[in-house]
Amino acid sequence: MDQHSRFIQIIRILRDEEVTAEALAERFGVSMRTVYRDIAALRRQGVPVVGEPGVGYHLGEGALVDGLQLSASEVQALIQMTRKALAAADPHTARTLCDIQRKVDDALPAALREAMLAS
Repeated sequence: MDQHSRFIQIIRILRDEEVTAEALAERFGVSMRTVYRDIAALRRQGVPVVGEPGVGYHLGEGALVDGLQLSASEVQALIQMTRKALAAADPHTARTLCDIQRKVDDALPAALREAMLAS
C-alpha cells in the first residue's frame, strides 16, 4: 500500500477509534517508525491527530474547516446529509448544496477530504 492510501486508511481508523502506533504498524505491515512519520505528515497537512503516550491516537475535534470550527464528525454528517438532500432537491437547491459542499471540500486537508468523501 502506498503512503497516500495509508494516510486515508489511517484517517478512517482514527475517526472511529483510538489506536496505538503498534496496532497501526501491524495492520499496515510497516514499522512503527513509518507510522510515526505518517502521523507527523498528516499533522503537517492539517489533520488534527491527537496522540497520548500509552493510549494511542485518535482524530481530534479541532478546527478542520478554516473559520467554521467543524469537527470530523460534523464534516461527515454534512457530507452525508448533502448526499441525501441532493436526491430530493430542486435544481436551484441542488446547485446551492453542491456549492456549499465544494467550499467545505476545498477547506479540508487533502487526505482528510478524500477519507471523508470515500465514506
